Amino acid sequence: MVPLISIIVPVYNAESYLSRCLESIINQTYQNLEIIIVDDGSTDQCGEICDAYARKDNRIQVIHQRNSGAVNARNRALTQVHGVYISFVDSDDYIELDMYEEMLLLIEKDKLDIVFCDVMDENCEIFNSQFDNDPIIIIKNILKQIIGCVLWNKLYRFKFWKDCDIQVDEQCDMMEDRYMIIQLLYNRPKVGYLNQVKYHYIATPNSITSTTEIGMKALPNIKHIYNYISSKSDSNIFKMELSHFIMYWKFNILNSDAKLAQSLWPESHRSIKNYPISLPNSLIYWLIFNFSYIGRVIWAFYHKLKH
Repeated sequence: MVPLISIIVPVYNAESYLSRCLESIINQTYQNLEIIIVDDGSTDQCGEICDAYARKDNRIQVIHQRNSGAVNARNRALTQVHGVYISFVDSDDYIELDMYEEMLLLIEKDKLDIVFCDVMDENCEIFNSQFDNDPIIIIKNILKQIIGCVLWNKLYRFKFWKDCDIQVDEQCDMMEDRYMIIQLLYNRPKVGYLNQVKYHYIATPNSITSTTEIGMKALPNIKHIYNYISSKSDSNIFKMELSHFIMYWKFNILNSDAKLAQSLWPESHRSIKNYPISLPNSLIYWLIFNFSYIGRVIWAFYHKLKH
């Protein structure tokens, strides 16, 4: 049998990009697709565009809902999946026409659970997956910020996805992909890598966010990641990487709220070994984090000098 691939496309106010995205999906060289589009309360013409494509292509199912966020939109779509494999495409991005043919060949040939591919942005910069076939090493590289982590440059075996019983916070749609991928990888999937650019990421004005803003908005998922890994019986193998992960985001949160940054996981900033930066800078940050009110005064002065 030819396996069905279910592709989930959450859509919100992306009318300038949506047709290119959908054209790249419906014209795939691999045609046995189920395309589930969730119009998440768009206020532009996205709803009409989605419905027009559904009338032309019976592989497309459109779900219209009030605006509830990308996490909720994906979860809603997952309840409608019939495919052996699933994948995600953001509505402002697009994919190479042979993406699913190539990824399916690899996942079937090697009996994999997840296949990664490389990503290119609109400036032709390639985001290499820095792939490792050990899922634990991939988790460590994610925590150390060596690689980014997204849902959409991958093909997943849906049975494996369901068996992992992924937990997700629908109230926070910043860094939710990192939380979800870490849960998948912790369940030791058999993973593979297609060393080719198959996914094109477009940074729109709505998707460009500073690391300081990300840190503040993603704080619930940063906490979820910390709690998830810390709860595991073998959490000690991630001890250094988890400390680096926490400190990286504490550094960024300092820019918005120094008091909050100091209060988060205070045990992590007491040891300078946890600071993923060079020694001179880590000494400055050690003073800032470990001396409460004086530290916040030092930070305000230091931050002013840097800018």
